[in-house]
Amino acid sequence: MKTHNYLNTEANMLQRLLNSDSIFDNGLFYPYYQNKKQFCIPAVNISETDTDFVIEMAAPGYEKKDFKVNIQRDELSIAVERETQTEETKKNDVYRREYSYGNFRRSFTLPKGVDTTTISAAYTNGILTIKVPKAAPQDTTTSVEIQ
Repeated sequence: MKTHNYLNTEANMLQRLLNSDSIFDNGLFYPYYQNKKQFCIPAVNISETDTDFVIEMAAPGYEKKDFKVNIQRDELSIAVERETQTEETKKNDVYRREYSYGNFRRSFTLPKGVDTTTISAAYTNGILTIKVPKAAPQDTTTSVEIQ
């Protein structure tokens, strides 16, 4: 299963650090300031059994309704979009109002020979688990009538 991950690799980050005149311009701190979102994408574990592929994503703090899992052609995508708001009433002339917004998307190219019609997903204890069943082997033996 091929993973599409739009993050910079550690090798690229190290190369920028070594080739930089200043660690503040394009070196050590460059990835953080350039794209803060890259640190918010949860890691995944992908395993294979005799009957299916299993994708496990550690994403604590979300709710089941926050996730969208879609399959288009041979690509499985996991997306989250969430907005939260906290508001307190006035206490001693102090107001507090906080909100946050976050999203991420991961995509995976599915291998040939999987059954996309029976993919299942569950979110339990902060782990999103997606099972991608392998398709039953097709019997390609056919008889040819001789005329």
